[in-house]
Amino acid sequence: MEKFLVCLLLLCPLRVSAGILADNVKRMVVFIYSADATGEADKRKPLGTGFLITVPVRGTPNPMAGEANVQGVMLLITARHILDPAWAYCSTPQRDLVYLRVNTKGYEPLKDDSDGVAYVPLPLAKNGKPLYEVSDDSRIDAAVIEVGSVLVSSDRYDVRPMRLSVFASSGEIGNLKIGDSIFSAGLVPGKSGEKRNYPFFKFGNISNIPGESTWVGCAAERPELRLERVWFIAANLVEGNSGSPIFFWRTLPDEEITRGALIGVQSSAIGGADIAGMTPIEDVFKIIERHMPPGLDLFRGDETKRK
Repeated sequence: MEKFLVCLLLLCPLRVSAGILADNVKRMVVFIYSADATGEADKRKPLGTGFLITVPVRGTPNPMAGEANVQGVMLLITARHILDPAWAYCSTPQRDLVYLRVNTKGYEPLKDDSDGVAYVPLPLAKNGKPLYEVSDDSRIDAAVIEVGSVLVSSDRYDVRPMRLSVFASSGEIGNLKIGDSIFSAGLVPGKSGEKRNYPFFKFGNISNIPGESTWVGCAAERPELRLERVWFIAANLVEGNSGSPIFFWRTLPDEEITRGALIGVQSSAIGGADIAGMTPIEDVFKIIERHMPPGLDLFRGDETKRK
């Protein structure tokens, strides 16, 4: 009985911190939809998931889970194949516009008859050139695009980006191993809410950290056409989860990583195997690092231990 109480006391703070992290994740996650032939949001065609990150201006205090806005650049991060189907060898026409489906503030599902979501247009190209950034390495299934002018200009939307420091640091990434617990949150087509976004949380483990690239394709349409650099996650993730954030989830008090750190972006799902590909967050960080203007704080790691 005494041993049980000790274990319970040790694990309670971990469960509480996981719950706090989950609340924040729900507000950073957005759903990505296609545009129809008229340029309006095609509410029948969800494409996948994305999430919001702020790269703060250097010297900006960290609100540490508070409501204060962080001055900086707001980015949408997602899987590259969602924004750039030609790169993934998909037959889908190339996209110049998508819509972000986001929750609106002040919505009460038991009282309001109207929808509690808004479809926010996000242009992907200007004068024929992509507005999103990708890796110099063609094996990386990740894309980053600035969305500040789209979302920050209105206080209507119930979104809150996480600070870039939530990215796992190089040291934390080096401590990750097969079997470590992870969770993700994203869209499940047809099940993620009619009047409100409800990201589905899924839990699993790191399954493999291969030292070589893996052949993938555009789902069953054109399999195994290109190489991707991915880790593998043992979790039942589906295609609508593509672009979802994947977090390390601390489940033991003696683990070397002491926080919920963002470790990757879902790239692909392997049907029937309960395995998904994850683009390592290190590769996403390199995209951000290369394209951000000077004067921004690129720190990633535990803010409480920052010197």
